[in-house]
Amino acid sequence: MTTTLNNNIKEYFIKNNCKYELQPDVTFPVTIPANQDILIKVAGNDTTLVDEERWSSHEKTLLPSLITSIGNNAKVKIEITQCSNVIINKRLSLGSSINQNGSKSQAALIDSVITGTIGRNVTLKILIVDSANIILNAQDSSLIINDADLIKEIINIDDGDNPLDNFKLDVELINCANIHCPEDNKECGVISI
Repeated sequence: MTTTLNNNIKEYFIKNNCKYELQPDVTFPVTIPANQDILIKVAGNDTTLVDEERWSSHEKTLLPSLITSIGNNAKVKIEITQCSNVIINKRLSLGSSINQNGSKSQAALIDSVITGTIGRNVTLKILIVDSANIILNAQDSSLIINDADLIKEIINIDDGDNPLDNFKLDVELINCANIHCPEDNKECGVISI
């Protein structure tokens, strides 16, 4: 069973014995357990990663509230496939807070894609495949195109004096066309491998 939102299909997989296994009847947003290797698949049209500050009410918003918290040593991949419009439309930032136990928690990682805390040694990958009309508008962040198939540092993480503990973020586009970077006022061209 899949969970559908705004004509987008979301599926949740857990890696077990080197193979991803579909978990039925998963309700989003999800909490990622510690020490898990998770794959979340998204398919459909008009996929908005973050829709500025009105994400909670925007009809096409997809990824905000996709994940609540991520446990220690977890690996999470979000795979967006065959979408006609994929938008990254805001500078994405990270805030920090201190909970009642005195430990640090990261509030609003990637604004509201992840709404709760994130543990140590976490890897997050966003993979966009076989899609067109990719809009990258990451304000105040550096945009690096590496070997024409990998875009890194789209997301600018600024958490001041409270850095995440070994957090890794990767954004990759494969076989995508019409990559537009309005922040730089130029076309990025076709990205493929």
